[in-house]
Amino acid sequence: IVIACARNGTKAASRVAIVTSMLLFLISGPMRAVNYFCLHGAMAYALSWAWWNRCSWWVSVPLSAAVRSLGIFASLTFTSLVLRENVMQLMVTQMMGLLDQIAANIGMSWMPTLGWVWGMALFFVLLNSLS
Repeated sequence: IVIACARNGTKAASRVAIVTSMLLFLISGPMRAVNYFCLHGAMAYALSWAWWNRCSWWVSVPLSAAVRSLGIFASLTFTSLVLRENVMQLMVTQMMGLLDQIAANIGMSWMPTLGWVWGMALFFVLLNSLS
């Protein structure tokens, strides 16, 4: 997608993203196509758009991290719809149990609040997107 944009502009990049998603839809099914587009296609398009418009690294890296974070949440939402299960709630529940176990192992007697766990989940998704 980035190479298509570098050679032919943002219209070519959007066509490559759409065609790649359609090909994955036909070969691997809708779940793989949506996950590809949300996790990789949108971020690659954002990077290629930023580089095509000659944005600096200070703009393009946070932009791609924000788009990837939104893509992660969109992918989790789509997965939740397909599985008919709230995947985000399962993730937060597991994180809460893990933090409670860590606190118990180091001798602390506090229980993390649900808002704190959601904040940590958002922080780690953003941190993952920046790396």
